[in-house]
Amino acid sequence: MKTFLKIIIPRFIYKKLSESFLLRKYLTKMNFILHQSYIGIYDNAKDLKEDLLKRKVPQTIGNNDTNQEHVNIQIERNRNNANDFKNDTRKSWIERESFLSHALTLFPSKEINVLDVGGGLKPCYFTLNYSLTQKIKCHVIEFENIVKGAKEIYGNIQDLTYSSNYPENKTFDVVYFGSSIQYFDDLSGLFEKIKNYQPRLIVFSYSSFAEEHETFTTGAYTFHRKFITPTTVYNINEFIKFFSKNNYKLKHKSIMEKIDLSFYDSLGIKSRTYNLVFENEV
Repeated sequence: MKTFLKIIIPRFIYKKLSESFLLRKYLTKMNFILHQSYIGIYDNAKDLKEDLLKRKVPQTIGNNDTNQEHVNIQIERNRNNANDFKNDTRKSWIERESFLSHALTLFPSKEINVLDVGGGLKPCYFTLNYSLTQKIKCHVIEFENIVKGAKEIYGNIQDLTYSSNYPENKTFDVVYFGSSIQYFDDLSGLFEKIKNYQPRLIVFSYSSFAEEHETFTTGAYTFHRKFITPTTVYNINEFIKFFSKNNYKLKHKSIMEKIDLSFYDSLGIKSRTYNLVFENEV
């Protein structure tokens, strides 16, 4: 029905209708659009978990990537990923895959060491290695069961490594969050971990930020609504100011082509999906 409405209603009128919170709420009840994607507004993940447990919601509260069934599905989906890049059989890349390659094109180094935080089984290594002339080394931080899956399908790739803990006594040129910053509700604590790597760049891609509402945490329905995953939506201005205070200057900010109205549908909060690049000023 949603697709049908897009066809019969002029694009600019449909966009205005889509921005009407009351109308979208009515269409949801009528099953013309998907059910709400998020539940509640909280200060942090701890408060969310405590409240939803009291309310006895039927879903498991926590990240669905800790669920082995979900991870097994991802392993099978990405089993041929390395060969697809090696044999150049990919017909297209989505925007989130190509952004980091563009951002690092003129990086002044013959070798780029990247820490990919939350890279899952689609790490940035493959697009960077395909696109750039520099040698790429990539280390991915993930849940232990994803680390095991990655070793199964990527274990023979010397310059792509995984671990469930942050590596010690290492430096990285770039720390990258590809649609993963929303799973960290303690930005100060996270920064304390990554600053020790002395990265020249900290890059964020494909994450939603609140335009007007202050930073908040909500619950995202995931894995066919079996899970509620704590998701933090940072206020874009607060986020940029935080890094500026910590000597990382904003060098790039762009809005992604994807329009995500799910936060507005569920919570009435306006957001946009951004790419951000911060550079160390020290």
